[in-house]
Amino acid sequence: MKKLISLLLTGLMCANLTAPALAAEDTADTAAPGKTVVTFTDMPSSPEFVESITWAVENDITTGMYDGQFRPDYTCNISQILTFIWRMSGSPEPAGENPFRDVPNGKWYAAAAVWAHEKGIVSGDTLHPDAPCTRAMTVTYLWRLAGSPSESDSPFSDVKSTDDYAAAVAWGAANGIIKGITPTIFGPYNTCTRAHIVTFLHRYSASILAEAPTET
Repeated sequence: MKKLISLLLTGLMCANLTAPALAAEDTADTAAPGKTVVTFTDMPSSPEFVESITWAVENDITTGMYDGQFRPDYTCNISQILTFIWRMSGSPEPAGENPFRDVPNGKWYAAAAVWAHEKGIVSGDTLHPDAPCTRAMTVTYLWRLAGSPSESDSPFSDVKSTDDYAAAVAWGAANGIIKGITPTIFGPYNTCTRAHIVTFLHRYSASILAEAPTET
């Protein structure tokens, strides 16, 4: 009996040693100024995703999670994408008061949310910060950031001209920011992963910001 108990205890100890620890998630995805070299243990295989994530790190848009992972397949929520866009824009301080009933002052994404409201990227008095960000929402945010330029019809059969995101999708496709799930399907209500979001931002930076006139 004593031998049997000893064997059971030994087995439990070994199981505890080999069980993977739960990773702590940095939901704020805090960017560290000046820190440009981060090696994630879960980098995706797609070369474009790797390039976009590297760009985002080098430009202080993200440093990933506390445990050294980026979590490229995690769904990106509204608070995260607005923070990424805000950081891409230089993390400017908002000029006015917080208009959102569901964004506490001092929250890690509060400045980004208020700034986005002032820029006309989002509107209303509720943000729903934890809601998943869809492909239509993402391209609409970037389109508004660019000044809501006019564009011809999109090439996607699942985007109607009467959809409130139609102009944004047409603009995104024309500028190479979005490519669709297939050449003719956009998938407006599909949620975006973190890898997708930084890729859209990277394309926006290369296509729109790179062509913006320099102030003198």
